[in-house]
Amino acid sequence: MRKRSARERRLRSDRCRSRRLSTTLTAKQEAVLRSGHAIVELHESKGSAVKEGISLVLVACAPESLYAVVTDNAKFAEFMPHVKTSTIIRDADGTLMNHQELSLPFPIADRHYTIRIVNSLRDDRGARLWQSAWTYVADSGNIKETRGAWIVTDSGTGKAILDYRVFTDPGGRIPAWAYNTATRRTLPDLLEAVVLRACSSAGP
Repeated sequence: MRKRSARERRLRSDRCRSRRLSTTLTAKQEAVLRSGHAIVELHESKGSAVKEGISLVLVACAPESLYAVVTDNAKFAEFMPHVKTSTIIRDADGTLMNHQELSLPFPIADRHYTIRIVNSLRDDRGARLWQSAWTYVADSGNIKETRGAWIVTDSGTGKAILDYRVFTDPGGRIPAWAYNTATRRTLPDLLEAVVLRACSSAGP
């Protein structure tokens, strides 16, 4: 088998660097991810002072491995920060439900709730995209609202983008600014937990 010359290897590397990681990223976001840093953002949410948290990181890990971890809800208590228990329930029609109990840092009281999960795989402009999205089952716990998704995108460069989006209004008397601050601090920890689990030799 013919070995590539130094020039061929350099040209191939240049092509990989020029390829877009994802068509949904801005140029600034893509530059941050390529530099090895995570993106952590808080976005306004209509009708609420509580903000949506968004965090992304580029991972040298198979997308299938990342997706296997974020859909392994029954084992979240083993590796996800603040998750005390996580139980999977199948509704009569086959809908996937997940009841979680969270042990949260002071001054936020512990929370519990049930979410409805929809897992999917689709093609997004030529890139494979895995998604595990959830919505709150009304009146199933002691929070006001939660919704979000784990999204894994095959970047086509031997790496994958791990994207976590969450909006949770815990209710109670905690001011929104305090909860928003806690969300910003927690997002990187959640990404790190998933990456360590997915990229370890043990796997999920």
